Amino acid sequence: MRTSRSPGTRTHSSSATWLIWKSPSGDSCPASRPRLVSGRFAAALLSSFGALTSFYLLLSVTPMYAMSAGAGSAGAGLVTGSLMLTTVLAEFASPRLLGRFGYRAVFAAGALLLGGPAPALLLPHSMATIVAVSIARGIGFGLATVVLGALVAASVPTERRGEGIGLAGVVACVPAIVALPSGVWLAQNTGYVVVIAITAISALAPLAATPWLADPARRRSSNVMSARSKTGKYWGRRSRLARNGKPVAQIASSAGRSATRIGTPSQKAPPPRRAE
Repeated sequence: MRTSRSPGTRTHSSSATWLIWKSPSGDSCPASRPRLVSGRFAAALLSSFGALTSFYLLLSVTPMYAMSAGAGSAGAGLVTGSLMLTTVLAEFASPRLLGRFGYRAVFAAGALLLGGPAPALLLPHSMATIVAVSIARGIGFGLATVVLGALVAASVPTERRGEGIGLAGVVACVPAIVALPSGVWLAQNTGYVVVIAITAISALAPLAATPWLADPARRRSSNVMSARSKTGKYWGRRSRLARNGKPVAQIASSAGRSATRIGTPSQKAPPPRRAE
């Protein structure tokens, strides 16, 4: 059964722990949860939306562009294969890069590699250029996806992390559903120039939100410093007790000896009986 106490107190029960808030009218109600969508979380979602839109717009258009350059089906497969291979390799290399350069810098590099080389496709048709652009975009996409996944988890409160990751998944599905067929339609009806321009803009626009993205490395270092501070205070108190603990040790020792004497049966011989 729930019981109301002072504001912000915890009530323990056999099944769960409740946080009860007592309103001015005397009614008890659970305290409100922290806000899910913050500025950092919104910046991470918009960055993810832009990066995925840029990736899916050219995913099917680039093989079409290679075939229009006379590469044939083998060339189209080479373009897609180089894109996917470099994406996987960049994802494997991301943890080391994140530890060395930080999350924001790696995301900025990924966005530049994803959107910057796209205008090179407007140059005269060359299979080498198309493959090079696909390789650069694959590296950029691999870096951006790993960073954004970590930033989404770091931008929401711990108790609402599941909701935040679910919302980020919904946002990530929109470009896959809309941008993938839209790229093919735009290339067939408006030309490759429009698709390439939208691809570059959607990848480079999230760079403006980089200063507002979360920084998990900085939060982790602050948590480590806080833990070290608490540990130092704990051992400082232990050392002070050790310096001033001689009387305490003597009292404890004497108390222990007293308890031992009380609890141990006396070994003194019984008095002799009187002769009858």
